[in-house]
Formats: sequence, C-alpha cells, structure tokens
Amino acid sequence: MSQQEILKDHKRIGKRFVPPLMQLGMQEVSYINKLLPEIIWMGLVFDRIDYRAGVNLCEKVTKLAHEIYASEKHANFALCSSFLRLEDRQKEELVSKLQDQKLLEPIQLYLAPLIVLYDNFPMSFLGVTQNKTEKDTLIKRIKEGIKRYMDKYERPGLVLQSTTIYIRGITGGLFLNKDIEPPDLNSIIDNPESEPAKRAGAFVRSSVLTEIMSPEGEPLPEWADSFWDQGLQVDTCEFGDVVDE
Repeated sequence: MSQQEILKDHKRIGKRFVPPLMQLGMQEVSYINKLLPEIIWMGLVFDRIDYRAGVNLCEKVTKLAHEIYASEKHANFALCSSFLRLEDRQKEELVSKLQDQKLLEPIQLYLAPLIVLYDNFPMSFLGVTQNKTEKDTLIKRIKEGIKRYMDKYERPGLVLQSTTIYIRGITGGLFLNKDIEPPDLNSIIDNPESEPAKRAGAFVRSSVLTEIMSPEGEPLPEWADSFWDQGLQVDTCEFGDVVDE
C-alpha cells in the first residue's frame, strides 16, 4: 500500500494519531454496528483471493467509481454506501467499465452473499453472478466473514480498516503532513506482530471511524442497521465476546 497522502491534519499525541474530527471532541461510533457493514464487502473479496490480490481488486473498483463520480465532494468508495451517490447512468458506466476490464464477473461472485441474500445492498446494481451458488453456501460465507472481521484488533479486521484508509488516500481524500512519519500499512499484512504493524494498527483504528461520522449534520447511511436487521432473517449468527471500543 502507498504511504503517501494519509496523515495531514492528524495530531500526534504520544504514539497515537488523532484525526481532525476526534480533535473536535466528536464521539466514536461502533466499529461493529456501523462501520463493519460498510466495509465487509472487501472482506468477502479478501476471503476468496487473499489480502494482496483483494486490495488490488478493491482499489481498481473504487478508483473507477471515484473517477465516474467526479465530484468536488470526496466520497470514500471503500464504504459500500458511497455507491448510493452514483446516478443511474454512472452506475451503468461503472458496470460497463468493470466488464471491459474483466472485473465484473469476479466482483459479482465475491459479493454474492450480500447481493443475493440482502435487500438494498448499495452495490447490488453490479448484478448477480451467473455462477450459481447454494443459499447455504452463501450464508456460510457471510457468517464466516463477519466472524473473521469482527475484531478490529486482530489482523483480518486491521487489514479491512487499513484498506479503507488506503483507498481514501489514493483517491485524494487524505494528505500527508510532512512533519509526521507515515504508518507502514504494508506491515499489517506482511508482519502483523511487528512494531511498525502495531503503530499502523493504532493509526487506522483511531482514524477509520471518522469515515461514518457526519460533521456537516448529514444523516448516516441506513445500510448498517439494515444489514444487522436482515442478518436476523438470513440466519442466526453466534459469536464470542468481541471488544468494540
């Protein structure tokens, strides 16, 4: 992952990087309740083709969406609800470009648990894969994905969060402050127990929740609540104790 354009306006307090919104005293929202449903689609990609290839695919999809969106107001397309910002013609253009680059069928396949099992999934316009999969298999995949990425302190959850920050950075939503050493996001994948990975993990955990805060008073997306409500209908998920603070 690139280390450029990711830390401008972050305040360093000891070893912790505090993002601008947190400096204003805004209260954190729940990673599990609000953020995980927005980024779990990338986790489903990682589960099928590993972290490196998955980040590469998510980068291509989100860059295309960002280019098509072409708005002065930045949107981080790592969050699935950002795709709701696209107009119908822009969604059609994205589907066409993904198809031209032979990316449409893979992304349809990887996101099938969300596209098939859930109503109003913001990326459902990408369409249903022609590779039919049994419902029980799709349920198993989404349950295993939720369980795997639910702990924001463990490697899978950290990769998911760091990819969210990375995508914001590569699409122009974050800027590097030359006075602050950038975190090594690669280390979270390559050497998760290392000191650089621990520092990078602290950075992404303190930064990523600002993605779903609303400094301008706009309502937060409804998808997260819908995801958990529908999950009760899709199947019963049982997990152990997970820290979300």
